[in-house]
Amino acid sequence: ASWHAVAPADLDLFERLRVVRKELADSRGVPAYVVFHDSTLREMAEQRPATLDALSRISGVGARKLEAYGPAFLEALAAAGCSAGSARRASASSAQATSVASQSCFSA
Repeated sequence: ASWHAVAPADLDLFERLRVVRKELADSRGVPAYVVFHDSTLREMAEQRPATLDALSRISGVGARKLEAYGPAFLEALAAAGCSAGSARRASASSAQATSVASQSCFSA
């Protein structure tokens, strides 16, 4: 299964990134792995990049994919909290905590 190497603290975010990937792939008529491989999504969930520059340093994110898909993935990452610390403190089931974490990302 694709989740086997994902840390428990990163699992909800990994699954959220998989949903974003599926939506993008479906809208373009391509298989999900064409957007990003699971290994790339795992690294995003672990590293939690908050900028396009930081996202570009994730393995599997080249210039074309960064331009085409970067904003959608950064939005999903921001919704979970930009940094590993804020995202791990914010409960995935708590809209208020997620909102506070997201606001801190954009007010920096």
